[in-house]
Amino acid sequence: MSAINTLQARWAALPSRQQQLAVVISALVALVLVITLVWLPLERSRTALQQRIPVMQAELQRVQQDADEVKRLKGLPPSQAATRAPDLNTLRNLFPGADISALDGGRWRVTQADARFSRWLDGVRSLNGQFTIAEFNASRSGDKLKLEAVLQPARVAR
Repeated sequence: MSAINTLQARWAALPSRQQQLAVVISALVALVLVITLVWLPLERSRTALQQRIPVMQAELQRVQQDADEVKRLKGLPPSQAATRAPDLNTLRNLFPGADISALDGGRWRVTQADARFSRWLDGVRSLNGQFTIAEFNASRSGDKLKLEAVLQPARVAR
């Protein structure tokens, strides 16, 4: 409390002109601090956000168009959604590391010596019903799983 009393005594000892000058200077310093520490950062943020609005609106429009396209594609029957049967390269992408050979009648033999069943099943699902599994054999040797399947074109209902 003695420090506050000392400051009050010094303030009272100043002439009124110096007291007014100190108040004006303190107000100006406070105003400059508010402008530099509060208003300027807020103004910069507002400007940056206003510049992002058109970019975000364009991105929103693209996402909405993509969502509309997904809805349209989901509404198509499977035979229209997939227009051509997978070829050897497509099958190699769907079943990485598999030995794939063509058989008669558009059938394919897919053999994976060290397979993960979930990855193989993802490949089968990616065929979108264009093929059915005519033959399937799974065997285990130690910790390795060997999968062998014959895929044949699915019959289209007319």
